[in-house]
Amino acid sequence: MPKDIAEVLFVKGSLPPMRFITAIDQLCPDKTEDISREFWKRVYTTHKDIIELDSIREAAKSAGIDNDITEKAMAAMKSQEVKDRLKAVTKEVIDQGAFGLPTMIAQVNDEEHMVFGSDRFPILADLLGEEYKGPLKELAKL
Repeated sequence: MPKDIAEVLFVKGSLPPMRFITAIDQLCPDKTEDISREFWKRVYTTHKDIIELDSIREAAKSAGIDNDITEKAMAAMKSQEVKDRLKAVTKEVIDQGAFGLPTMIAQVNDEEHMVFGSDRFPILADLLGEEYKGPLKELAKL
């Protein structure tokens, strides 16, 4: 956990990386998880910046995103299309009742179940009829 977590979350925020992730999702969706994970690692593991443009470029490089795609995404993150898409996705999850991350929606027998928090994976597994085996660190992409 960063020692300045309040500043990281509430002062600096995450708007630039969220716009970048949205642009990557439009340009190269197979890299969305990789870049999302890279930003998470920068905040919670290596305690690096995520909002400065050079920091975003470093994260993209670490996530294995080509420079050409990175620069296209950097330009696209300023576009109204990306801004509107991020607003729409944010509104969608808020309308569903989400208030933090991770929020997961499980659809079981045509019914949606919202599960919030990484400590709720056993509940999610139960909803899905799966056995929860706990964290399997050997399978993590960290």
